[in-house]
Amino acid sequence: YVSWTRDGQLITSAAATGLALLNPDSGVKTPILSQLSIPNFARACSDGHIVFSAAPAGKIQVNIWLADADGGNPRKLTSGKSDSLPVCSRDAKTVFHRDADGKPEKLPLEGGASQPIADLAVFSRIAISPDEKLAAFVTFRMGDPKEKLALVPLDSSQPPRYLDLERPRETSLASFGSGPVRFTADGKAVTYAVFDGTADNIWLQHLDGSPGKMLTDFKSDLIRDFDYSFDGKQLAIIRGHRESDIVLIRDSEK
Repeated sequence: YVSWTRDGQLITSAAATGLALLNPDSGVKTPILSQLSIPNFARACSDGHIVFSAAPAGKIQVNIWLADADGGNPRKLTSGKSDSLPVCSRDAKTVFHRDADGKPEKLPLEGGASQPIADLAVFSRIAISPDEKLAAFVTFRMGDPKEKLALVPLDSSQPPRYLDLERPRETSLASFGSGPVRFTADGKAVTYAVFDGTADNIWLQHLDGSPGKMLTDFKSDLIRDFDYSFDGKQLAIIRGHRESDIVLIRDSEK
């Protein structure tokens, strides 16, 4: 996974290798928070902090943590069995995440109890609109096999709004439930990775139902994650491909 920091650095996350700060100009990569177990899913906040998931020492669980931009002063925020996919609100006062049941929750960044925001399963990263009024994520509705984009009001008791995804997402991201969803800077559309049978590209879908459009034109590889810089001028994308071998095993005793 990848996330832009406020000062133009990149945070990379992987369960196998942990977190690192990457200078996009020099390519220098500096590991951070290596003292924690399986840190992953890092996202930068607008106030300079980062939020991420990690396992507390000696416990079989995963929680949401807060740390300085350089990895200093890590502090555990949640105590659930499996909390993941954190993201900060635009004002850096609230962190949203997925709980062990796959449902979206929120809690104050300064600490406190998590509160549910919708009785829905989350099958993507959670995106917060620029005006702080909506949370967007991919979900499924009972009896409907098609993925839906859920738009959940955060400042009222209004029910969620559901939109059909205009293009199918990449299969592995849909199955793992961790694919990126991003609001555009004006809050009028969301972007997500889609698969055309050959490659992944980033699709822009307008929330008012007007026709969407493809933002990238890659001819190969899959998109694992992407993130817009805080000034909206740069886009970082994690791309790659799968390799597999077929092995024939013969029984020499027969």
